Amino acid sequence: MNRKAKITIHSIQMQDGQRDEMKLEFDGKYFQKGSHHYVIYEEKVPDSSEMIKNRLKFADGFMKVTKKGSFSSEMYFEPGGTHQTEYCTPFGKIPLSMRTNEFYVKKEEKDGFALGVNYVMIAGHSHLVDCQMQIGIRIL
Repeated sequence: MNRKAKITIHSIQMQDGQRDEMKLEFDGKYFQKGSHHYVIYEEKVPDSSEMIKNRLKFADGFMKVTKKGSFSSEMYFEPGGTHQTEYCTPFGKIPLSMRTNEFYVKKEEKDGFALGVNYVMIAGHSHLVDCQMQIGIRIL
């Protein structure tokens, strides 16, 4: 059964001493299939009317983030794992790797979850950026 959800994403990227922080909020849908939880939401492409479709799939030991649109990717996070992806843009594909240093899922007392991931983004064999992301999911 699909239920409405409020998704908050707080991300921090650190590169060459620079810190870039974003806080975003979305309305979406939540459902559970077996032991896996799913959240679906859309986000607007900046300076465009286009929407990107996002799906989070998670359980205790992993999170998979799928983005579909003119900017698309599939990122997989599990503690200690490194996973390759292609970040697809209107200008071409960029091969990336995500090395997950830390990942957690916490069930909130009321209906919801708190997810956190600390990872390194790698382009080729070069360190690109250190990333932290906290995701709050409030099921309505």
